[in-house]
Amino acid sequence: MNLGRILILRGPRRTGKTTIIYQIIENLLAQGVKPFNILYLSFDDIDLRVRLSEILKVWEKEAKQVLEKEPLLYLFLDEVQFLDFWEIDVKLFYDKKYPIVFFASGSSTSLIRKTTESLSGRTFEKTLLPFDFQEFLYFEGESVGFKKENLGKLRRNEISFVPFETKLFLLWEKYLERGGFPHLLKLPSSDWKWAVKEDIVDKVLYRDLVQLYGIREPETLERMFRYVAEVSSGVLNLSDLSSNLKISWESAQNYLTYLKQAFLIFTLPKYSRSPKETARSLEKVHVVDSAIMSIFSQSKKAALWETVVARHLWETWGRNTYFWRNTREVDIVLEDNRKLLPVEVKSSEKVDAKDLKGLTYFMKKFGSPRGIVFYSGKERLEKVGVGEIFFYPVYKLGFNLLKKL
Repeated sequence: MNLGRILILRGPRRTGKTTIIYQIIENLLAQGVKPFNILYLSFDDIDLRVRLSEILKVWEKEAKQVLEKEPLLYLFLDEVQFLDFWEIDVKLFYDKKYPIVFFASGSSTSLIRKTTESLSGRTFEKTLLPFDFQEFLYFEGESVGFKKENLGKLRRNEISFVPFETKLFLLWEKYLERGGFPHLLKLPSSDWKWAVKEDIVDKVLYRDLVQLYGIREPETLERMFRYVAEVSSGVLNLSDLSSNLKISWESAQNYLTYLKQAFLIFTLPKYSRSPKETARSLEKVHVVDSAIMSIFSQSKKAALWETVVARHLWETWGRNTYFWRNTREVDIVLEDNRKLLPVEVKSSEKVDAKDLKGLTYFMKKFGSPRGIVFYSGKERLEKVGVGEIFFYPVYKLGFNLLKKL
């Protein structure tokens, strides 16, 4: 486990970060590491929010060990965004080469941004989001008779998708409704909406963000979040938003940043060959999980499908994920080494030429030889005047379709 780096795991609440920490601790104990050489601290506990040096002094006293000497101390810092100066203290011990393996986790993207300068070159980072559709298949597939071993075979193209089409579409519909927060999937239908609101949304809006940023009116932040959930997969105009919520443009911008940092939403910039145009253009907004759309809005099917596909591609492609719009629009644009792949999401089984005007226009304008359509129909390839369009049933999302452009 000692990679010579500070291990950082970030992601929204209730995606399994603490569970992963517990599993690592269990593995260390099974390998014979003594309990006193494993220290777990959760900074959800206000009483623990003191300087790390003070905490380690207490550990030395209780463990009857000197920190500078072997054996290794495995130090787990959970929800570390609540601990002031944690990155400074960790850097101090790390640079002095103390025998400590650091593992930090947190529910804020700013966990990394705060540490960029002081911990540069010292971290190994991983973001843990709610289950994507393939992870959902592995977790929930057996509920409709889809065996876990078939998922691996499908990934390796060892078996055909055809016998599983009905089951895969059933699971897709269930995923759209229930989302990918692991702890919610086994709850009865009567409880899960309450749990999404209580465990994820309320704790983030009314506790985490209030503590981190001193928000005085969290009710306004919730109103904004509800608004964003209603328009997920739409282009967000902050001027309209601030007017509707009766808050300043600056407050709307800050609140949007807070929601991003809490992993409740993400945005896609408009693609342009001009970085200046990309920077000044409006962004398209999505919530991070379909369960949130289910409890906060009566979302149209098309918007829900697009948000789920966009989340998957954004997670995979990161900053190289865009949308595009002028008089026409493309839902998602992927960029790799200046090559572009436009992606459309259609919730219907039939897609005709008028539904593809944005896609084919983009392909012609930017010289893209192929496009992708995720929809509810059969897999097929259609040649158009500007190239080729691949049509994939949406349940194939994530099956190594877009590795290379």
